[in-house]
Parts: sequence; C-alpha cells; structure tokens
Amino acid sequence: MLMAIMNDGGYGAEVHKFRANGINAKEATHGRGDLAAAATRFGLRGASVTQPGRLAPLFKEHQGANIGTLWDVHIDDLIPSRA
Repeated sequence: MLMAIMNDGGYGAEVHKFRANGINAKEATHGRGDLAAAATRFGLRGASVTQPGRLAPLFKEHQGANIGTLWDVHIDDLIPSRA
C-alpha cells in the first residue's frame, strides 16, 4: 500500500475558506510535523517529498519493498484547490 499525504500544513479547505473571507487562518494551521518519521515508527517506510522530481525514484523504491509506504508530500499552502 502506498499513501501519499498532500501536506499543506493546515486543515486543507478550512485554511483557504478563512483566508478568502478575511479571517485569520491561524486556528486552521498546524504546521508540518514529520509524518514520514511517524510512519516509520509504526513500521512503515516513510519519505518526505519537498522537491519536484522525487516521486519517480521513491516509487521505484516502493515497488521493490514488501511493506507499506507513506509519502509526506509538502504542497504550497497559498494555492487553494478548485471548488
């Protein structure tokens, strides 16, 4: 199993809705904890993805392993998703 967590450091849509309505998004922002390390402590493979171009080599590693993997993919917190 491969899990790719899109990590914007907040509670997703709430942050963008707060900002769009001029409300301070501080309460909907939690920062970027080390999700890859947490996955490793649970016995999975974990990797933080902070740069473009990392997915292809990480996917090859995942295919060669016989264990679940979690990717902590850091995404831009200022670009809202489409409604």
